[in-house]
Amino acid sequence: MDDINNEIEQIDVCMVVGANDVVNPVARTNPLFAADNCLMMFGDGKKAITELVTALKEG
Repeated sequence: MDDINNEIEQIDVCMVVGANDVVNPVARTNPLFAADNCLMMFGDGKKAITELVTALKEG
C-alpha cells in the first residue's frame, strides 16, 4: 500500500477483487461499504469483472 498511496489519488475508479476482510481488515465492520461512493458486488470474481469490462466498453 505504501507504494500505491501516492498514485491512488489520481485514479477515478478502483476495483478490488477479494474477500473484504482479507483486502481491508477495517472492512470487517463494513463502514467502508456504507460510503456513497462505494459499492460491494457479490459474485464470481472472473465473471463479474468480465461483465463489468464488457459493460464499460459498450457504454
